[in-house]
Amino acid sequence: MAERMAEKVARITKNPKFIRNICTSAHIHHGKCISGNSRLILADGSIKTAQNLFECVSAEGEICEESEDHVVYALKRPILIYSLNREEKQIETRSIQYAWRLKGGNALKVCLGNGYEITTTPEHKYIVYNGSFIDVEARDLRIGDKVVCVPKLWNTSKLYSQENLITEVPEGNQITLMLKSGKSLTQDQLAYVEVKKIESTKEKVVYDFTVPGTHNFVAEGMVIHN
Repeated sequence: MAERMAEKVARITKNPKFIRNICTSAHIHHGKCISGNSRLILADGSIKTAQNLFECVSAEGEICEESEDHVVYALKRPILIYSLNREEKQIETRSIQYAWRLKGGNALKVCLGNGYEITTTPEHKYIVYNGSFIDVEARDLRIGDKVVCVPKLWNTSKLYSQENLITEVPEGNQITLMLKSGKSLTQDQLAYVEVKKIESTKEKVVYDFTVPGTHNFVAEGMVIHN
C-alpha cells in the first residue's frame, strides 16, 4: 500500500537531516497585548491609556511594520515609562521602542486583592513573585498567585497628578517625585498582591509597547511583560 502523505511527513520529520528551517506563522509579539483603556504611568507623572499612548506615538512616529491585523510604530523621540529591573528589584524609567496596535479577540480581566484590575489577551504575561520573579501568561494565572505591583508609585501618581508634580530626581536606584509642596516621595516599594478573580471577556482592539532591556512596564499599577 502506498505511503500516505501524513505518514510520509511524520517519518521525514523524525529524521534531523531532513529538517532545514523552522518558521512561525506570526510575529512573536502577536497576542501579548492589553486593552485600550488600560492606563500606563509616564515618567513625567502623567497617566495615559494604552490607546492614547499609541496615538501619541503614531502621530509623530513612523510605521515599521503593518499588516491586516496589526501596525507597529517606531518612536522618533523618547517616551519614558516605568519598568521593573528584576536584578535590582527596583522600579526605573525606560523608553518605549515600539508601539503596537492589533486586532483583538478573547481576553481575560484579572482582578487583584487590592482593587487593581486590567484586561489583557490570554497570552500576555504578568510578573509573578514566588520567591523570585517569573513570567506567567494570563491564561495560566491562578487565584492566589502574587502579581508584582507598585502601589506607592501608582497611588501617588493618581493623587499627585501633573498639576502637582514638578519633576523626578533619580537617586541611585530609586526614583523620587518632587512635588510643589516641597515634599518628595520615593518610589521604590514593590508589593506582591494576590489574584482575586479572573473573568473571560473580549476586546476588539489591543495594544502593546516594546521596552528594551527590562521587557516590562507598569500598567494599572501592575508590572506586566511587553
